[in-house]
Amino acid sequence: MDDYVGLHVGRAMHLVNMRMQELESRLDEKMFLRIHRSTIVNLDRIKELRPIGDGSYQVILKDGTELALSRGQVKKLRDFFI
Repeated sequence: MDDYVGLHVGRAMHLVNMRMQELESRLDEKMFLRIHRSTIVNLDRIKELRPIGDGSYQVILKDGTELALSRGQVKKLRDFFI
Protein backbone atom coordinates (compact mmCIF):
# COMPACT_ATOMS: atom_id res chain seq x y z
CA MET A 1 0.00 0.00 0.00
CA ASP A 2 2.83 2.40 -0.86
CA ASP A 3 3.43 4.52 2.26
CA TYR A 4 0.72 2.78 4.29
CA VAL A 5 0.80 -0.39 6.33
CA GLY A 6 -2.31 -2.34 7.30
CA LEU A 7 -2.05 -3.50 10.90
CA HIS A 8 -4.32 -6.40 11.83
CA VAL A 9 -5.07 -6.26 15.56
CA GLY A 10 -7.58 -8.90 16.56
CA ARG A 11 -10.47 -8.51 14.14
CA ALA A 12 -9.72 -4.83 13.47
CA MET A 13 -7.48 -3.44 10.71
CA HIS A 14 -5.80 -0.05 11.01
CA LEU A 15 -3.98 1.86 8.27
CA VAL A 16 -0.77 3.54 9.41
CA ASN A 17 1.21 6.04 7.32
CA MET A 18 4.54 4.17 7.41
CA ARG A 19 6.62 1.93 5.17
CA MET A 20 7.18 -1.74 6.02
CA GLN A 21 10.91 -1.16 6.58
CA GLU A 22 10.22 1.56 9.13
CA LEU A 23 7.66 -0.56 10.97
CA GLU A 24 10.01 -3.54 10.98
CA SER A 25 12.84 -1.45 12.46
CA ARG A 26 10.55 -0.26 15.29
CA LEU A 27 9.36 -3.73 16.33
CA ASP A 28 11.15 -6.00 18.81
CA GLU A 29 12.91 -8.64 16.70
CA LYS A 30 12.36 -11.19 19.49
CA MET A 31 8.59 -10.80 19.11
CA PHE A 32 8.06 -10.03 15.41
CA LEU A 33 9.47 -11.46 12.19
CA ARG A 34 9.06 -10.40 8.58
CA ILE A 35 7.98 -13.67 6.97
CA HIS A 36 7.34 -12.30 3.49
CA ARG A 37 8.03 -9.02 1.71
CA SER A 38 4.55 -7.83 2.64
CA THR A 39 3.99 -9.57 5.99
CA ILE A 40 5.33 -9.12 9.52
CA VAL A 41 3.93 -11.49 12.13
CA ASN A 42 3.78 -11.55 15.92
CA LEU A 43 5.59 -14.79 16.75
CA ASP A 44 3.27 -15.48 19.69
CA ARG A 45 0.32 -15.73 17.28
CA ILE A 46 1.84 -18.59 15.23
CA LYS A 47 0.25 -21.99 15.71
CA GLU A 48 2.16 -24.05 13.12
CA LEU A 49 4.25 -24.18 9.97
CA ARG A 50 2.57 -26.24 7.28
CA PRO A 51 4.62 -27.65 4.37
CA ILE A 52 2.91 -27.07 1.01
CA GLY A 53 5.43 -28.83 -1.23
CA ASP A 54 8.65 -27.96 -3.08
CA GLY A 55 10.22 -26.65 0.15
CA SER A 56 7.54 -23.98 0.66
CA TYR A 57 5.55 -23.44 3.85
CA GLN A 58 2.48 -21.65 5.10
CA VAL A 59 2.33 -20.01 8.51
CA ILE A 60 -0.90 -20.85 10.33
CA LEU A 61 -1.93 -18.41 13.04
CA LYS A 62 -3.87 -19.37 16.17
CA ASP A 63 -7.02 -17.78 14.68
CA GLY A 64 -6.72 -19.95 11.55
CA THR A 65 -5.30 -17.28 9.25
CA GLU A 66 -2.94 -18.74 6.63
CA LEU A 67 0.06 -16.65 5.55
CA ALA A 68 2.72 -17.22 2.90
CA LEU A 69 6.25 -17.77 4.19
CA SER A 70 9.13 -16.68 1.99
CA ARG A 71 11.71 -19.40 1.41
CA GLY A 72 14.43 -17.13 2.77
CA GLN A 73 12.71 -16.98 6.16
CA VAL A 74 12.01 -20.70 6.68
CA LYS A 75 15.19 -21.34 8.67
CA LYS A 76 14.68 -18.28 10.91
CA LEU A 77 11.15 -19.33 11.74
CA ARG A 78 12.08 -22.98 12.29
CA ASP A 79 14.87 -21.89 14.65
CA PHE A 80 12.34 -19.90 16.65
CA PHE A 81 10.17 -22.98 17.18
CA ILE A 82 13.05 -25.32 18.07
